[in-house]
Amino acid sequence: MAPIVHGFDWPDRLVIGTVGHPGSRTFFIQARDKAQIVSVALEKEQSAALAERIEEVLDELMADEGNPFSIPA
Repeated sequence: MAPIVHGFDWPDRLVIGTVGHPGSRTFFIQARDKAQIVSVALEKEQSAALAERIEEVLDELMADEGNPFSIPA
């Protein structure tokens, strides 16, 4: 099966979350850009690794004095 690629130049929202009760949760990442919303199921370890890397990137951007973007603390 060919991979499906969803492109977002500058998404309005990016969320990593869960649905369900502990022990039977489904992990996912969801991106939204205007009317387009895409949700992708992840393994627990994938969601943890992705969240950790996003936090590292945001920390790097906050430390960059020339950064033109607003980074949430």
